Amino acid sequence: MTMIAKVTAVSLPSAVAEGVQEAVENTFLSICGVRPVLGKDEGLPESCTGVVGIISFLGQPSWTFSLGIPQETAPALVQQFAGFEIPFDSQDMCDVIGELANVIAGDIIAQLDRHRLKVQMSLPMVVRGSDVEVLTLGGSECLRRSWQCPQGPFWYKLATARAGTALGRRPGT
Repeated sequence: MTMIAKVTAVSLPSAVAEGVQEAVENTFLSICGVRPVLGKDEGLPESCTGVVGIISFLGQPSWTFSLGIPQETAPALVQQFAGFEIPFDSQDMCDVIGELANVIAGDIIAQLDRHRLKVQMSLPMVVRGSDVEVLTLGGSECLRRSWQCPQGPFWYKLATARAGTALGRRPGT
């Protein structure tokens, strides 16, 4: 399966898109016991009430990975991942979603390494709220994928930086 997302002045290599998809599938298979099902992206809302883990990757090109977990999915998914209940509005929910994004990012690094692509990742940043929308820099395009797991829907978004611009956080920050 070859995928490529075109971005103004910067292209997201198909190996990145494929590596992210493989990492998401592997991680959710490990957590849930079944592979998540790729959804139809038509009509995927731009915003949601939920929690989003965001990790930046620096390399050629630089890009961000945003993992969106709607409020109705988060408690059941986090319980499956952490092994105990965590209320949606607790600080622990943000910590666990950050750790989940970090686990996926680690697998992304491994997948990209297989393709001889070297990237560095930042620490996760997490946002939670109503009508949360992950915006991209002007002129950037993104690749969005919606998914379904036994605990409910989730999505991810990849966004690249325009040529000559930085995106997101530096590795280790």
